[in-house]
Amino acid sequence: PGGWCGEAEVVLNRTVGSPEFGFLVLSDHQSLVITGILEEGHLETWNRFNPLQEVRKGDRIVRVNGVAGDVDGMKAQLLSSEEVRMQVIRVGDGHAGNITLA
Repeated sequence: PGGWCGEAEVVLNRTVGSPEFGFLVLSDHQSLVITGILEEGHLETWNRFNPLQEVRKGDRIVRVNGVAGDVDGMKAQLLSSEEVRMQVIRVGDGHAGNITLA
């Protein structure tokens, strides 16, 4: 319950605190799928302070610092940038367990 559906803009900055943004991704053809969120990472902190734009496992990153449609380019931004501005989308409610095949 709660949370958002559709898309959100998430801004993370690693100049203070941990050198890592604090999440794991897998690539698909057009996006990076969030597969894990690490405790005490910058994304977990974002979630704590932005509960209406909380990012969850299964959400997809479709743009990083203006780079879209290029998963290698988006990964490069995540690895090299001090600050990232990510467009994150959620399909459905983010809970794959609720999908029923007929």
